[in-house]
Amino acid sequence: MYLRMYLRCIRPQQWTKNLLVFAAPFTAGTFSNFDEIRQLFYLFLIFCAASSTNYVLNDWIDREFDSKHSQKMHRPFAAEKIGSRSLVSLLLALFCIQILFSFLIPLELLWWVLTYLVISISYSTYFKQIAVVEMFFIAIGFILRALAGASAINVEASSWFLIVIGFGALFLVANKRLAEISHQNSTLTRGVISQYSNSFLKIIVGCSMTVCLMGYTLWAFQYSSGSQFSRLSVMVFALALMRYLWLSDRVNAEKPEVILFTDKVLVCLGTVFITLISTAIYV
Repeated sequence: MYLRMYLRCIRPQQWTKNLLVFAAPFTAGTFSNFDEIRQLFYLFLIFCAASSTNYVLNDWIDREFDSKHSQKMHRPFAAEKIGSRSLVSLLLALFCIQILFSFLIPLELLWWVLTYLVISISYSTYFKQIAVVEMFFIAIGFILRALAGASAINVEASSWFLIVIGFGALFLVANKRLAEISHQNSTLTRGVISQYSNSFLKIIVGCSMTVCLMGYTLWAFQYSSGSQFSRLSVMVFALALMRYLWLSDRVNAEKPEVILFTDKVLVCLGTVFITLISTAIYV
């Protein structure tokens, strides 16, 4: 029973975000070096443990708010199925995992992980209560993952690459906030939500989507090999963004990972997109 509760606390379904450590090496065309891939895999595991550390701490801090949420009320801390002893045990275990894998990667990469932890914990303990700033803190977490992956193999992440990741994350977060306003009592489930309006968040969604698409288009035409495959990927990328926007307007978008991996059209678009980019870079 406790193992199942612990797994729910560390949220393994959220670890897909940490795949961003592979993004810069993949687009740089360095996925043929086994030693570098192995190092990136260790970095991925450290980020999984680091992100889970923040999830556990966040769930503990938000347990009273979560207990009034129709879905989050079932989280172990909110439902009072586990308590402070489990919190300490989980945090110690996750820190031990991070320390263990830290011996398998270069020391300079640990600064990226430490920076991510500081940003994430600062968000959970304070900045998540500040409107607008809290969305950018989440976006910064995505950017740090990508920068860590680039640093792991000494690849420079282009400005357009970082713009796509940062504003793509902002696009997802703003859609999530819209869903929280629409489907929950904002004053009971997340204090900062009451500071937002639908109109403001829709503007953020539109602006972030536009900048993200423009950034990817410029990268595809200027920083990739310039092949027709990378140019075709722009249309697929745009279609995927619009499909997600359409879905988030029709269903509850509080869990972006669910929409991204359960909608068959989005999965197909993602497969086509990766195929086009892989062909452009590696063929």
